[in-house]
Amino acid sequence: ALAASRTKEMVSLLEALDVNAKSLVVSGEPSPELARACRNLSQVKSLLASTLNTLDLLNHDHVVLSVEAVRKVEALWDMDRPSNGQEETSSEEAQEEAQSE
Repeated sequence: ALAASRTKEMVSLLEALDVNAKSLVVSGEPSPELARACRNLSQVKSLLASTLNTLDLLNHDHVVLSVEAVRKVEALWDMDRPSNGQEETSSEEAQEEAQSE
């Protein structure tokens, strides 16, 4: 996280990461400081991990994520996780269920 909501600090951070084109900066939690730091940079957009979408990913050359944002994206976009909210059964459990019927 940024120590202060300074555009200058965001520029320094992006330069340190060798990010010099259209960039998407993603945070895990709302951060007014991050939003203020990115606001004056025409090629930088900040958003929350929960609002990350394909269009933004395609429209930016670089994506900078906090560790917390990575964890949220993994949790939200985990393809191995059941989408209906029910617990996933292992293949062994499914086989045992089928044999008992």
